[in-house]
Amino acid sequence: SYGMPGPLKPIVSAAERFCARRSDGVIIVDEARRYLLGKRLPRRLVVAENCPYDMVDPAWRKPEGGPFTIFYAGLIARYRGIGKLIRVTEGLEGVRVHIAGIMKDARYREAFENAPHVTYLGPLDRDEVIRRTFEANAVYSYYDPALEINRTANSTKMFEAFMCGTPVLVNSEPPSSKVVAETESGACLPYDDEDALRATIVAWRDRPEGAARLGENGRLLFKERYDWARVLERILELYRELGAQV
Repeated sequence: SYGMPGPLKPIVSAAERFCARRSDGVIIVDEARRYLLGKRLPRRLVVAENCPYDMVDPAWRKPEGGPFTIFYAGLIARYRGIGKLIRVTEGLEGVRVHIAGIMKDARYREAFENAPHVTYLGPLDRDEVIRRTFEANAVYSYYDPALEINRTANSTKMFEAFMCGTPVLVNSEPPSSKVVAETESGACLPYDDEDALRATIVAWRDRPEGAARLGENGRLLFKERYDWARVLERILELYRELGAQV
């Protein structure tokens, strides 16, 4: 419903619920989006998160030493907490921020140029994003809840961090981010609590072995629950129930 005129939203939502109730099967990308289907849920409902296949090369090794590097890859735009990340890391010794993505808001270019601890990498292809996600000390994935669609964000960056065994920084407002706190695979913090974000980064910088353990928890979580090969099996099982030859 992002960008849709306000008067149309309830009409479209009602149409979605009507169709879902009369469908043989429904697939959604996040448990938190069940509410969109209303109180009467479809008989066959599958949650299939937007997860990647395992792209980590077994020969890769985590780098040792050097600055504590936080990596963000995605749109360079408002409502992604980029300005917040720059502010909370400003003046932190031994902390660097690497940002990749398409510049949707040119005002950030000046912000990057005025922040010596920030490196803007420009747009990167998928393989390079995954490699840098693996090599980073932390991945940043914040979604400003002031934007309605962000309140049910289902972050691809979060799943990629799990895959790469890199601890992830997420904000707690999207329900999908709660898994980070539940599995101790990173930090799940209120969007507006910049003091907590800064303190977490300092703690991870000063105790990298603890941060690494969080990343290991994320890797285990990925292998058990979020590898696309596992998620795909849920979808195929639905098709089999419906009589498809798969």
